[in-house]
Amino acid sequence: MGLHYRFLWLSALMPLALLTIGQTCSAGLHVSCGEQFSCGNNSDSLIIFIGADRDLGNWGKVPELTQEFQGCGYNAVYFDPSAQFNDPEVLASWIRTAVKCRGQRVMLVGWSYGAVVGLKAMRIVAAEGICVDTFVELDCFNLSCHMRGDIQPSNAGRIVVIRSKLNRPIKGYNCPCVLKLNSCWHLGAPTHADTKCLLRSEANRFCAATFKSALLTK
Repeated sequence: MGLHYRFLWLSALMPLALLTIGQTCSAGLHVSCGEQFSCGNNSDSLIIFIGADRDLGNWGKVPELTQEFQGCGYNAVYFDPSAQFNDPEVLASWIRTAVKCRGQRVMLVGWSYGAVVGLKAMRIVAAEGICVDTFVELDCFNLSCHMRGDIQPSNAGRIVVIRSKLNRPIKGYNCPCVLKLNSCWHLGAPTHADTKCLLRSEANRFCAATFKSALLTK
């Protein structure tokens, strides 16, 4: 199949991806097109979920959220900052290996202080010319203080911010996609229904972009 026809075929698939967002997978998370875009079955894409610092009671359930995405066909992994003493260089090495060694596109989802670790890791790899497709900040408090006012990453193709009611206003990012949760519960932000809905939409977009890129390079 020629490049022109492959592109037309992909263009025809994109509306189908949007129409299937509401389907339910067996893991219980409402995601759809992981299989359609081969997101979980090849080495072209990687979603890294970053937990919070010292979430000893696993209140945020980010590991379980990661497993739900894995069960629905996404190539997703969990990064525990506390197990690495919150060292962003360790996460940077994950990103570096994915992009440089495996040729993958990367999407980061950082909850609470995990967003800080994610931003600092992105800052490290930015100096090496490595970019991240999407960065999702999931309800991180005092972000400006943690990042000393320097929040906007220079090497992110897309920024998504999900905040609970008490975590406002949203400052420091350049034109992010914003979801304001109708909840004050920080610990429940990762598993909030609206959070999952937006995350699956972003994952679908990410997988579709990765699939399109792979087609165009063949």
